[in-house]
Amino acid sequence: MLRLFFHSEFFLVLIFVALAIAKSDGSKLPKCPGGCLSGFHCEVIDGVPQCVVDPGPCAAVRCGFNTTCFEFNGKAACCNTTCSAGEVFSECSSYCEPTCEPPTMACIQSCGPPACQCRTGYVRDNGKCVDPKTCSNNEQSGQSYVDEPITPPTPSCKPQCLRGFHCVQLNGNPACVTDKGK
Repeated sequence: MLRLFFHSEFFLVLIFVALAIAKSDGSKLPKCPGGCLSGFHCEVIDGVPQCVVDPGPCAAVRCGFNTTCFEFNGKAACCNTTCSAGEVFSECSSYCEPTCEPPTMACIQSCGPPACQCRTGYVRDNGKCVDPKTCSNNEQSGQSYVDEPITPPTPSCKPQCLRGFHCVQLNGNPACVTDKGK
């Protein structure tokens, strides 16, 4: 009889261990009531299922010295935020940066990629930000929005992927993807 008692006690311990393992496996836990919206996923935090924001492309990127990861159009890029004289770094650059040339077409204000742009009161002339009074063509308009390209933050601005990820070209842009299935 004593032997049967120990066997049943051992069996109960096994059941408790199996339940603990099942409870620690996220797939066995209850899902978020009503599910989660697009861009969110369900995680159990302090024992409560909650919808949390999906990590963005920068979650898989480790940037080098003096660079920061920025996301633009769903892609990650490591960018140097140190700009030249007369410039300031903008996470939402303007496609309508003023230049010394007179405007040739209308510009629609929209958020461009992270970039160094001319500080307020400066205009771009031959790739540099200058006081409009010193424009090389002496037009001094400071209103053109199409003649000078946005100065890219760095020549490469490519992601440096974390361990477990590798860099590939997606739609002509570098991106970090998981090594699983490689």
